[in-house]
Amino acid sequence: MDQLSEKVRQEFPWTMMFADDIVICSESREQVEENQERWRFALERRGMKVSRNKTTVQSNGECGKEFLYSLFTHDCRPVYGSNSIIKFSDDTMVIGLIIDNDETSYRVEVQHLVAWCADNYLLLNISKTKELIIDFRREKGRTYDPIHINGMAVERVSSFKFLETHISEDLSWTTNTSSLVKKAHQYLFYLNTLKKNHLSSTILLNYYHSILTNCITVWYGNCSVTDRKALQ
Repeated sequence: MDQLSEKVRQEFPWTMMFADDIVICSESREQVEENQERWRFALERRGMKVSRNKTTVQSNGECGKEFLYSLFTHDCRPVYGSNSIIKFSDDTMVIGLIIDNDETSYRVEVQHLVAWCADNYLLLNISKTKELIIDFRREKGRTYDPIHINGMAVERVSSFKFLETHISEDLSWTTNTSSLVKKAHQYLFYLNTLKKNHLSSTILLNYYHSILTNCITVWYGNCSVTDRKALQ
C-alpha cells in the first residue's frame, strides 16, 4: 500500500498512513472534504477504492483536538532516563529526579522540550506553566534558581492542579480535599434535583462518585483524619 500510494502521498501534506488506514489533516472541514475527494480520485486511478462507510470527518472543535495533539507529539520523549514527560490531551508535565544537587539533566530536559515545541510549531503558554519542587530531605532551606523559558521565569508554586487533582509540595492532600468538598457542595443542588425526580440510586451514586472519587487511589490512602472526616 505504501509503494502504491507513494506518489499520491507526496501531493498531500499532512497525510498519514498506517497499512490501509489514512488520516488527512487540513485547516478547515471544506479542505478536508476537498482533499478527501482528490485522494479518492487518485486512488481509483490506480485501481484502489476508499470505503465511504468507514470514512469519518472530525473537526478540531470537537474531541479531535486531543487526538491530534497526542498524535503529533508522540515523539516528544525525555532525553535522560531520570526524567519523564507525561502528556494527557494538551497538558504536559516534565518530571525530573535531582540527585546529589545536580539539576543539569532536569534543566536540559526543559530546554529540550522548549526547542522541540519550537521545531514542531507549538507554543508553550508560559503564564500557565508552573514549577513544583518536592524535597524529601529532612534538612530544608536550600534555594533553587528558577527555570527560564524564552527569557521568562517560570512561577514556582506550593501546589498545582493536574488532571483535576491538586498536588502539594509536601505531598499532603489537604488542598485537594478542600477543593473536592467545595466542588461537592456546589453540585448538591443538582444531586437533590435528580433525587426529587426519583432517579435510581445507581444514577445518584454514579453522579456522586464522579465528583469525589477522581484519582482516589492516589490520594485517599494518605489523607489525614481531618480530611477524611471532611469528605464524609
